[in-house]
Amino acid sequence: MPDFMEDLMQVSQNVQLLTHPVAQAALTILRDVTSSRTEFVRANNLAALILALEVTSQVRASPTKVVTPLGTADGRILLDDRVILVPILRAGMALLDPFRLLLPRAQIYHIGIRRDESTALPERYYPKDLPQIVGGKTIILLDPMLATGGSVCDAIDQLKGAGAEHFFFANVIASQEGLNKVCEYTPQIKIVTLAIDAELNDQKYIVPGLGDYGDRFNGTGAAA
Repeated sequence: MPDFMEDLMQVSQNVQLLTHPVAQAALTILRDVTSSRTEFVRANNLAALILALEVTSQVRASPTKVVTPLGTADGRILLDDRVILVPILRAGMALLDPFRLLLPRAQIYHIGIRRDESTALPERYYPKDLPQIVGGKTIILLDPMLATGGSVCDAIDQLKGAGAEHFFFANVIASQEGLNKVCEYTPQIKIVTLAIDAELNDQKYIVPGLGDYGDRFNGTGAAA
């Protein structure tokens, strides 16, 4: 790979690997078992902002005119009211704030899915019913870890049931198995991630991964 490697590598029709040096440096801190919670949160915020900048580059804008102190200039109005942000609880909340900053008029839906540790299968706990989605809106799913792909596919299933059709997925670390499953389940989805790890262990955790994202971000769990 040349030294001037592109910031965004097209891995497949669905998947883009973000190689921005600041994002990759942040990812290194996120992976490091010795990183403090403060370091982890700061690195998360940097990574999430760069992910948000890339994913939102696909959001539509309409032309307009703006009056400056010296004349009139061409401008753009972001059509962010056509976007729904969907963090998958709880770890997805770590990625939300930069997207809200860039898309202030976007609606926010929360989907709570926990993993059954005995089966590694997704288990819904929030909400019971999603509001009906107006056709044509774009969904941006937020979840930093994509292991088996079960939770993301279940979230997509709920959103499709509510009327969603257009999906983006912002992610920090994905397994190849999870990517394969999500792309097969939703062929039109666009995924932006910072890393693709090859393996899942016997407990279906990403290896090398970075451990439990929610615990490390929120300062909970045995390692906190």
